[in-house]
Amino acid sequence: MEGGSLTLESGSITGNKTFKNGGGVYVGSGCTFTMKGGSITDNTADDGGGGVYVGSGCTFTMTGGFIGSTATPNKAYMGGGIYIGNGNVTISGNAQIIGNQSKPYLLVLDGPPRVFNKGGGVYLLSGILTMSGNSCISENMVDGGGNIDNTGGGVYIEGGTFTQGTGKVENNTPNNVYPEQP
Repeated sequence: MEGGSLTLESGSITGNKTFKNGGGVYVGSGCTFTMKGGSITDNTADDGGGGVYVGSGCTFTMTGGFIGSTATPNKAYMGGGIYIGNGNVTISGNAQIIGNQSKPYLLVLDGPPRVFNKGGGVYLLSGILTMSGNSCISENMVDGGGNIDNTGGGVYIEGGTFTQGTGKVENNTPNNVYPEQP
């Protein structure tokens, strides 16, 4: 989606795959996505945002429904549930980011190859992530193996601002928020 708006109140976005960003929903330049209910599950992105990709200058407001499930997770290298690339994301009400996975990516630079993946639930590259109400980010995971650089099972913060408020980030693997917030 580029330059428009979308509201999801019920129903599901499921079973999609992209070789780029936004397996379920791609919120591109100047767009607004509002999720009041429904589900986004079983989607895959080969880069960021298995469930939802939120690009620069975009807004995603989630007040209900769920992204992911332990039975049918969304998957991506970065941000199995949501990838935030300089956008503004608000998760509130009874919204749930649950059971998503960051899948392994082989990174070969100087030295031995490393497996790289971060942000099972949410990957915050830059921008703003705010949680409130009874919202939760739980049971997400960074899928591992040997020689791994895997962190942020719930939320991985590369940059930007994360305000947790009354929302909960719990029971994620290998950790809830990386780096840990004061």
